[in-house]
Amino acid sequence: MKIENWIDEALKTEINFELSKGFKNSVLTAIKKKELRSEQKVYLLIVLGVILMVLAGYVCIALFFPDLIQKMSQEKVNKLIPTAVIAVVLIALVQYLDKKLIKERGMVN
Repeated sequence: MKIENWIDEALKTEINFELSKGFKNSVLTAIKKKELRSEQKVYLLIVLGVILMVLAGYVCIALFFPDLIQKMSQEKVNKLIPTAVIAVVLIALVQYLDKKLIKERGMVN
């Protein structure tokens, strides 16, 4: 019985402790740094994935349809490359705007 009473008394008393004044800010800063690093890794992996996908497509065309590139006129190739570059730039712009305007302002849960 004495031990139970002693435990009950110990649980009733409040523990006196205080965190340092900058504890909250330092924890939030550390969390934001980790999130930023992981977000940068994801974007790097996306960029590498797109580059590898384009290279894989070119290799597949070169292996399975070697005459296709030679048959295409230079005029078509000159039109195709800028179109592809513009499409990639637009996709990157949409991703950037989505990140900056919507996610960072808290418009999405």
